[in-house]
Amino acid sequence: MERRKYRELTEFLEGNVLEQWDKQKMKQLEKESSNFKVKHGTLYRKTNEKMLRVLKENEIDTVMFMTHNHPTGGHFGKDAIYNKINTQF
Repeated sequence: MERRKYRELTEFLEGNVLEQWDKQKMKQLEKESSNFKVKHGTLYRKTNEKMLRVLKENEIDTVMFMTHNHPTGGHFGKDAIYNKINTQF
């Protein structure tokens, strides 16, 4: 997730209202945040099955590396890698 959006959702869910947010922005964040929760400063997306950690855009490359290239990840093809990441993040 884009850094700015991640920060905005986290701040909103923790009850921190930034000065630059107007009523329209507050309504937008309220609507967008309905499927998210913050736990220990980390943003999670709620699904029917479980809570999935939301990756910041700068974490994506690391997760891709660890899931695909790292010895513990394995080279299982793009569909397998996508499914593995999709169930955790």
